[in-house]
Amino acid sequence: MTNLDQWELDKLSSPQSKVALQEGRFVILTCGSTEQHGPNLPLFTDTLIAEGLLKRIIGQLSKNNNFLILPTVCFGCSEEHIRFSGTISLRRYTFESLIMDIASSVARYGAKRLLLFNCHGGNDASLKAVVRDIRRETGIIP
Repeated sequence: MTNLDQWELDKLSSPQSKVALQEGRFVILTCGSTEQHGPNLPLFTDTLIAEGLLKRIIGQLSKNNNFLILPTVCFGCSEEHIRFSGTISLRRYTFESLIMDIASSVARYGAKRLLLFNCHGGNDASLKAVVRDIRRETGIIP
């Protein structure tokens, strides 16, 4: 397990995740997309930027391990790019339901705080809308 692995949920075992979620850590959910970025950039550009930026920030904060990184949501609301091959777009309600279900899952195991780290502009409106539902339905502070 590398130093960063101890903060990534998907690298932990179930018993390790239980401890991490009940410790009061900030749970971080990164949201990207899979869409065109011109003829030369990969479809996962937003996701790549999001993950790279978050890992760089976490690297600066590595002395404070009060966070837990969830696997990145690599699909988003990308309807404006749908005419370009390879773009995968979720309907707004699908995306909001996905985020809500993730928040509900981590709340079930003791998470109290959730940071939504977004790197795709098409997700903004949905994330703003779902924050109220997360707070109301799970008690998590987003």
